[in-house]
Amino acid sequence: MAEKKEEKGFTINLLYVFAGILVIASYFIFSGGDEEADAEKEPETKQEETTEEPAEETGKLSEEELVANQKENLQNNLKDVMDAHEDILDIHYTEGKTQEGEFMDVVVSDAWYNTPIQEKERFAKEAHESVSHAVWNSGLQEHGETIIVNIFDSEEKEVASFSIFTGEYEIED
Repeated sequence: MAEKKEEKGFTINLLYVFAGILVIASYFIFSGGDEEADAEKEPETKQEETTEEPAEETGKLSEEELVANQKENLQNNLKDVMDAHEDILDIHYTEGKTQEGEFMDVVVSDAWYNTPIQEKERFAKEAHESVSHAVWNSGLQEHGETIIVNIFDSEEKEVASFSIFTGEYEIED
């Protein structure tokens, strides 16, 4: 009986050794070889990368063409914003960056005056987010840069202004 326990224990130990060998072998098989060989190959790939010839610059746009494309993208993006918000009549982009950020003016319809204050605040926030994303997606400004969106009526009276200090809109009476 003792011999059978020894044989059983020996068989189990043999299985553990075999499983260990399988784990180690599969590591080397699936990892692509040993690390020393990878370390030796690495400098060769770096050399290959540095010896490549630079790409031709014939497909690159000039700075003026790039800005023109970005402005066209902005106009298309702003048109999409106006289509999504029926109360927006127009959106103006102010050229040049100020210390506070880029300025965008949104012109709203006279329906603004018949809208409850909560709806005005919600509209101002949504318009700010939509216009900011339109500017960022055009490429004229980096994503996350400050875009100040002020809201005017059709008579050019400011009806909502963005506070860079609070991040909220102040609704004018």
